[in-house]
Formats: sequence, structure tokens, C-alpha cells
Amino acid sequence: MRNTLIFVLSYLVISSASAELVLRSFETGELKEEHWQIDQYKGCKIDHSTEQAKSGKQSIKFTAEPGTRCEILPKFGSPFLWWLFHEPFNEARWYSFSLFLPEPSEFSTENEVVAQWHSSRDRIFGEKGGRGPPLALRIRHGNWRITYGSDSDFLSEPGAKAIWPLWEQKVETGVWVDWLFKVRWSYADDGYIEIWKDGEQIVKYNGPNAYNDLRGVYLKLGSYHPRVNRVIYFDDIRLGDDEESFESMLREQTQQH
Repeated sequence: MRNTLIFVLSYLVISSASAELVLRSFETGELKEEHWQIDQYKGCKIDHSTEQAKSGKQSIKFTAEPGTRCEILPKFGSPFLWWLFHEPFNEARWYSFSLFLPEPSEFSTENEVVAQWHSSRDRIFGEKGGRGPPLALRIRHGNWRITYGSDSDFLSEPGAKAIWPLWEQKVETGVWVDWLFKVRWSYADDGYIEIWKDGEQIVKYNGPNAYNDLRGVYLKLGSYHPRVNRVIYFDDIRLGDDEESFESMLREQTQQH
């Protein structure tokens, strides 16, 4: 029964999400409900800003106090199907965005997440949280830090799973940084993660990168649990399916929608 349910959900995810693309800058001056979900707690402020922009005249600015959640989630396709299924397993997906940390910026020895592919634990089966995002871009001790994790068990045991480092490098401030991710989400050995920073490939990993959940991951951008007062800007957010390529994602990265 469980395998049948997974097959049906996987079919619906692929048929509903395939070829659905997101390409958004922030020139309209509003975060429309059909395009974005807001995850905003006390101590978080999310605004359009003309202070910095990668393309056009505006970006989205996050101002977050220590310990808060201050993120947006890009939606695509039917809002109901997006909420129900999120990203599909076992097919290539592309993600790109640009971010800007002003100079000077304060840093901490603790983890702060600025981009994460959040998992969808199976609450209907009583699955507990705390596993961590299977892929995340973090800031720690003044460094960019990319981590991943996976679990093939249908119901994960409690505890952190996403603790494995993929790459680490000193953070740049006062400049826009372009990120591009290509991922095949799978809890088996056929998964992969490829990452480019400013057009240069920094990660090429083959292996499991997801949890054995009924639903896929979903992207969250902003500042999650900063340990210091954080200001960060995002622009030119794009999601692509397996029909995209490295060249097309770079070419479209600065277009506006």
C-alpha cells in the first residue's frame, strides 16, 4: 500500500511540476501571494529595496534579528499542487539566485542558513522533525558553508541527518554573489548535487541527498536563525526543470519577470 501511494504521488509530482519554471526579480514592488509564501517571525522585516539590485532597480531586503525566521518560499504552478507535493524526486532541477551582504557585515561562530531546501517529513505517520535541510547554504564564522544529508529509512529516527559538509569558503561582502544549483533529489545512490558560484563549479557530488518522504523538498531564501543582526538582499530567483542547461540558466539569470 505504501509503495503504491509513493508511486501515485511521484507521478502527480512529475506531471504537475515538470516544465514549470520560476523567473522573478522584484521590480513590481510587491510579493504576490500566488508567487511567494512568507515565513516571517517577530524580529523579521522583508521589504523591496532600491539600495541594492542585481538587475533592474529593486531587490528584496531581509532585516533579521538574532534567532528569528525571515524567509520567502517561491511557488510555481498550481498553488495547491505546489503546497501538496513541492519538488519532484528523481529528475533534474535547477535553482539560481543572487545575494548581497552589505559591507561591513557581522558574523558568528554559529550556523545561519540563508538558502535551504527544506524537507517534508511525513507527519501523517508520526515522523519527528529535527533532521535538518538535505541541502543548505549557510554562513558560519565568516565563511560560506554548504551542507547536505539524506536518509533512506521511510521513517527517520530523531536527530540531525544533514551534517555533512560539501564546500566552504570565505564570505564576500559588498558584492553580488551568483549561485547556481543543479540537483537530482533522491535518497538512493542515483542522486547528485552540482553547484556553481559566480560561474565557477565548486561542488560535484554523486549520491543520496534526500529523505524517503512522500513529498519533496521546497526552497526557502532569506535568513533562518541568524546569531547576529543580519541584513541580506536577494534578486533574480529562478527555478528550472530538466529541459534547462547551465548555459540557459546563466543566460536567463538576470532577466526580469
